[in-house]
Amino acid sequence: MVKSSEKIQARILRKRGISITEIAKQLNVSKGSVSIWCSDIILSEKQKRVLYENKIKGGLIGRMKGAEKKQTEAS
Repeated sequence: MVKSSEKIQARILRKRGISITEIAKQLNVSKGSVSIWCSDIILSEKQKRVLYENKIKGGLIGRMKGAEKKQTEAS
């Protein structure tokens, strides 16, 4: 059953440009629910750019952590 307060909060956060994944974590609901609730919200170009940049940064951080772990395991 849809909890309307979570849906409302999800829509507010998405309109602010927060990622689906981050909203799901904050509200402790599935990404699928957030995606459905927010599917009609159109992000600005600036919001899209910020989400894209955060995605790139996250990938870089993950690669760095993986490289460090591999280096320590080899030692």
